[in-house]
Amino acid sequence: MKKRFIITVLIFILSSLILSIESKDVLAETITRTIVATADDTSSWGDDWSNTQSGALVGYNSAGGWNPGHSSLRFRNITITQGTTITSAYLTFKAAGTAGTPTNLSIYGENVDNATQITSLADFNARTLTTAPVNYVPSTWTTGTVYNSVDISSIIQKIINRAGWSSSNSIQIFWKYVGGTDGTYRIHYNLDGTPYATGLTITYRTPPTATVSRPDNLAIFNTPITFEINTTDNNQLYNVSLIANWTGSWAVNETTIINGTSNSTTWNINVLNGKYSWSCYACDTYSNCVYASENRTFTFDNINPNINITFPLNTTYAIPPTKISYIVSDTNLQSCWYSLDKGTTNTTITCGNNVTDLSSNVGSNTWTIYVNDSASNTNKSVVTFTYTQANNFIIQNSTNENQTYFIINTIGNVGFGTSGPTSTLTVSGDMKMNGLYVNSTDMNISTGSYQIESYTHSRKFYIDGTGNLIIL
Repeated sequence: MKKRFIITVLIFILSSLILSIESKDVLAETITRTIVATADDTSSWGDDWSNTQSGALVGYNSAGGWNPGHSSLRFRNITITQGTTITSAYLTFKAAGTAGTPTNLSIYGENVDNATQITSLADFNARTLTTAPVNYVPSTWTTGTVYNSVDISSIIQKIINRAGWSSSNSIQIFWKYVGGTDGTYRIHYNLDGTPYATGLTITYRTPPTATVSRPDNLAIFNTPITFEINTTDNNQLYNVSLIANWTGSWAVNETTIINGTSNSTTWNINVLNGKYSWSCYACDTYSNCVYASENRTFTFDNINPNINITFPLNTTYAIPPTKISYIVSDTNLQSCWYSLDKGTTNTTITCGNNVTDLSSNVGSNTWTIYVNDSASNTNKSVVTFTYTQANNFIIQNSTNENQTYFIINTIGNVGFGTSGPTSTLTVSGDMKMNGLYVNSTDMNISTGSYQIESYTHSRKFYIDGTGNLIIL
């Protein structure tokens, strides 16, 4: 009783495994393509070639002029994606004749991404074939009977695996005599014959899908980056890898074991400052693997922009500053703005353009220029200066018939012309007014005080860095 129970359990387990395997095999897909144009199946023999023969002799028959004979078969619209695992493949022929048993007939594939029609004997002989042909020598054929070839999945796999292969491309198969006894051959019908179209049947497993989800293409970051990849499979997912170009060449960066038929995988990655490319690669439990169709690029930048106010400076001015001059630089510069009240009011500007037509307050002023880049790195430059409006003194230019008066403050910078006040001034040394060199005796200057006439005109002026008085 105990042995019978154990045997029953083992049978149940084995049956479950077989059922499981068979249920997964159901997920394999099969396509069959046949010759659809008479110019897609061709024959060559000796020094001749045709794409209108009713049949093709493959072998060697010197009596009939087939010395040797070969055939080519072009199948269109092979709707299998690049890299798909081919589990089986075979050709289907309808026999048109037989003689003896050829000793060496082999099947090749044309080693191209998308096969084109053959148009001549020279073209037939010039086609590049796959390596490692499959030997196929049917022992017996009966005319009018349909036969399947041996498995040629290895040939189809080589073509499907080509980097330039795309779904819906064409595959061309060659069945060739490569040595053997004269008078031994096989003949199959071409589409021009019965007509009977030779067929190609391929069974394959669809690879997973792998889609890059985030980060977005051309994104810019200043914190660790989260990568997300979405995968699906109609069988069972096995793993997914993040592939990236961190150092100038592509390499696997991370691999995670996954399962199920749908998965979303994330990784948090730290990288150095720079611009990088990335993508992904996924496999299922049947070793079907696929690259994502998209490569993305991102930039990592955690360096703050450079910015520095060059005018005004942290000092005291008698002439009120009316502009901000600054320098700014960054690889991913985005925006700039300024504030005259410590950030309460902000005004956007074009980065690199100086700010003009500003007004300084008497006393302390704090002016700030801000900048950020596309990675949200920010920086600012702050200057605090004092504008001092000192006691004003009057200078009268006696050579000016309009009796223009100027105001100069005690520290010799810019002032404003006014009329009416009584002021005192002590002048030592000489000055240049608007290019005219004068000294203190040429000016109607009193060490005491006097009244300015009511018709006095007012003008602005300033003293430059070498002490010259410049009239505006």
